[in-house]
Amino acid sequence: MEVRQDKELGGLVLTRRDGESFLAGDDIEITVLEARSGRARLAVRAPKDCRVLRGELLRPEQQRTKS
Repeated sequence: MEVRQDKELGGLVLTRRDGESFLAGDDIEITVLEARSGRARLAVRAPKDCRVLRGELLRPEQQRTKS
């Protein structure tokens, strides 16, 4: 796994292969199901009370606070 900091995104960038995963916090697991042609299919395993949203679904004021 390659880990580096990205100045534009302000966070870490992880390189993962198909079938590999990483944890966000103690109880959220993100697994790469497939990555090809500039697209990735991800599986997210999280507690039922944890909301998981695509970035484009955030309201504009929420997007500003995330960047």
